[in-house]
Amino acid sequence: MGKYLTSSAGNGKKISKNSNLFSYYYVESSNNNDGGIRYEFKWCLDKQYGFINITVRDNKILGDVTIINTDKNSPYKFCRPLSLNNDPSLRSTIIEMLSSINVHIGK
Repeated sequence: MGKYLTSSAGNGKKISKNSNLFSYYYVESSNNNDGGIRYEFKWCLDKQYGFINITVRDNKILGDVTIINTDKNSPYKFCRPLSLNNDPSLRSTIIEMLSSINVHIGK
């Protein structure tokens, strides 16, 4: 059986333990109405896949509305999307993803 993320906390730890099965790529960025920037990535873990929208405020702080969800066609879907507030273990993965496109956030 594969390793899959769920719609509950602890996904960052699962990603770290199964880093050889986790991949992602940058899609696009856009300006938010509040002055921040939204970065969209696609991700895949084993046979599960989805998207993550990362919001970075203009002071280089991760926004509360950073969302991870499964794609509607993924065979293993979340029952609800997750935010960074619901799963703080995702922080290191999010920092790694942003660093891959030369976006560095404050501590």
